[in-house]
Amino acid sequence: MSCDDSNKAGVLPGARTFVLALGAALAFSGSDLNAQEQTNEPHPAETGVAHHTLADLEKAFWVCDHAATIHGVLDMGTAVACAAATRDFRQRKFNGDFNAMLSWWQRNKARQHQLLDFRYRAASHR
Repeated sequence: MSCDDSNKAGVLPGARTFVLALGAALAFSGSDLNAQEQTNEPHPAETGVAHHTLADLEKAFWVCDHAATIHGVLDMGTAVACAAATRDFRQRKFNGDFNAMLSWWQRNKARQHQLLDFRYRAASHR
């Protein structure tokens, strides 16, 4: 499915993936709190993602969104990093407002994915 494809329900292509990924990120963040408290391991956002610039978080968000759209399932390490980057990006850029982020994502996804596709194709021909 390309970025320009639409489905019969009228949902923006990839929106379901985006929402599911954010839901999984929130569920994962909440479900591992007890384990983190017991082992004193840092929350993924405390491993350096939160200390990146807003521009870095936005780049990470788009790379993660593109990968999830193209590949569907990410490995656990990538999923954790993407969840942390997405959470921190949403908090910093949108003051935690999911709907504001969703609206922004809907307006920008096609162009950002086109740019990433172009970069990946260019890099593969080197």
